[in-house]
Amino acid sequence: MSAIDDFKAIWRNYQTIRDCIKIASRSISQNDLSLLKKTDFFENTADEADEKIQVSQKDADDYVIMTLWACFERNLFSRFTNDIVNPDSKLKNKKIGDHIERLQMVEVIDAFKKSKGEASIGIDSKLIGIAKQIYHYRNWIAHRNPKKPSPANVTPNMAYKTLLEILQELDSQNILPSQ
Repeated sequence: MSAIDDFKAIWRNYQTIRDCIKIASRSISQNDLSLLKKTDFFENTADEADEKIQVSQKDADDYVIMTLWACFERNLFSRFTNDIVNPDSKLKNKKIGDHIERLQMVEVIDAFKKSKGEASIGIDSKLIGIAKQIYHYRNWIAHRNPKKPSPANVTPNMAYKTLLEILQELDSQNILPSQ
């Protein structure tokens, strides 16, 4: 399965979870508990159930961003590894070959920026900037350091569209071909 297929499957699953949350929320707000028998909601007050739903929606949003990033990162490193042994690659960045195991993700993402001299090859710097925001948000979710404020807000839709667009650009420009 390709990274783009993986991405789409993750997104479809997230959409299903969101729909389930909407159904539960509507059932509670309309006081139609018939669908909620044998669930955790059935024993709660409407306010308690609504609070659980809101927390769960936020967690689902954060988890899908982390999952999308993990899929994206895994695909980038796989592409880099394949590229190092590919003599026909368009990406000529010796730093990656020498230090692939020790690179920071910000450096990896920067490797895809369009070069000023090669305007036709690479990813638009604005898109790279959004990917960095997603990366920082992903790190904030994963580590939850209470001493650090949350970075720029990232929505699941923003993460999905941005990272998918980068993967599609990598494929269409044949920058780092996927296997």
